[in-house]
Amino acid sequence: MKKLGFLHITDLHTGGDTEPVGDVKDVSVSPYLRRELSQTTQEVFFRTAQSLLHGFSLDAILCTGDLGQGRERGSTTAGAKFLARLADRLGVPATKVIVVPGNHDVDRTASKGRELAEFSSACEAQGFVFPSGATPVCMKVGSVPILGLNSCIGGGEKALHGMPEDFWDSVRCWMAKTEEDSLLAGRTDVPEAFKHALQAMDIPAVGVSQMGLALDLLEHAQGNCLIVLAHHAPLPTPNVEVRPYAFLVDSGPVLHQLMNGGRRVLFFHGHSHCHSTLLASPPDSEPHAFAVSLGARGLHGPYAEVFYVCLLVGDLGDFLMASVTRFEMQGSVFRQQKVCVVEDPKPSSTRSGIDFARLPPDTIYPFSSVAERLGVPATLENG
Repeated sequence: MKKLGFLHITDLHTGGDTEPVGDVKDVSVSPYLRRELSQTTQEVFFRTAQSLLHGFSLDAILCTGDLGQGRERGSTTAGAKFLARLADRLGVPATKVIVVPGNHDVDRTASKGRELAEFSSACEAQGFVFPSGATPVCMKVGSVPILGLNSCIGGGEKALHGMPEDFWDSVRCWMAKTEEDSLLAGRTDVPEAFKHALQAMDIPAVGVSQMGLALDLLEHAQGNCLIVLAHHAPLPTPNVEVRPYAFLVDSGPVLHQLMNGGRRVLFFHGHSHCHSTLLASPPDSEPHAFAVSLGARGLHGPYAEVFYVCLLVGDLGDFLMASVTRFEMQGSVFRQQKVCVVEDPKPSSTRSGIDFARLPPDTIYPFSSVAERLGVPATLENG
């Protein structure tokens, strides 16, 4: 049996979180407390990370994007520098820091040709491991493969959600710096809402090309445990509706392919700014498989949160158990919260007839409705 430890950090939004953690104008507090309250969330976590993680083994840092804030030039680079300082403080080499891009890390107007330029250069400068365009990361930590996906490719890949084949050909031409208007000119088969989201590069997707590369990389992996990183959630989270901007539009097919062959998938994500732990298992799968979607609030703002995940695997990389510890901002300090335990569910506990790849398209569902349709519990907070 092997024990592996991972720190999951997401949504730093460096440059957008300049407010202090407390009211520094309150004259009733002591000068010491005023200094404490004047820190940003990142500064508080950096200062206390060693004591918070004392006794926790740490094999890698997993970052699921939004290092920077919107279109603030330089913010992604600043976020990468903070992550490098934190890794150094925790004794984690840069080659064990895996980062995937978030929607705030890319220039979402594809015609400008700067989609991943700053993100790539920032990560490369720090020596991080990261996806290159639509080429995913695949590396091993211990005996467990870690797959890093770029879910911010938007219309740059033919996604698996029912748009016409030739539409994606025109998208690729558009991204090759043809005239922007040529993308959607004369098309009556593309919904207006989709057009708007596509032009803003806000359609999260893995795409068939990236997924094919990922499966090729995983073909000879031993064991049934797999860690996946992407910025966008593969399953709906409690505080967002199911819509193109909120989660992977091709999540159903992606999860099915990742779980193929009985894999137990731990899927880390950000974007939704809430903590959530959701488990989905396809009915009648043989051998049994499941995917657990783990999302944290992010390292910004007054409700910041990071995850520590302890993973137990067999000698060949078979999943045994995972425990999730949250470090949550409370006032001006981070505190350790209760542990969520993820165990291999029994095949008899699956509900027959549930296929989360078959949710009707172009429909907005509230979280409760989707959870019911997918046959997944609303939360696994208590195990």
